[in-house]
Amino acid sequence: MSINKLWKKQLLACIGFFFVMLALGVLLHRGVLIILGAIVMCLSAVVTERGTLCPNCRESLFKEVMKPGAHGIECPECKTAITLE
Repeated sequence: MSINKLWKKQLLACIGFFFVMLALGVLLHRGVLIILGAIVMCLSAVVTERGTLCPNCRESLFKEVMKPGAHGIECPECKTAITLE
C-alpha cells in the first residue's frame, strides 16, 4: 500500500507560507496577514491529516509520515507496511 508524498510537501509549503505572512505582518504592522497565514496553515494541517490515513484501517499516519527521511512506514494500528511515493 502507498501514500502520496505530496501531502508532506504541501504541509511544509504552508508552514513556510505562514512564516512569510508572519514576517510581513510584523514588518507592515498588519495583523490580518498573520491571521491569514495562521488560517491557511491550520486548514492545510486538517487536509493533510485526512490525506495521510492508513488505506487499510483508516488510522492516522500523520506523525509517521512527517518524520524526516520516512519512506517505508508501518501503521501503528494494523501493522500494514506502507510506502511513501
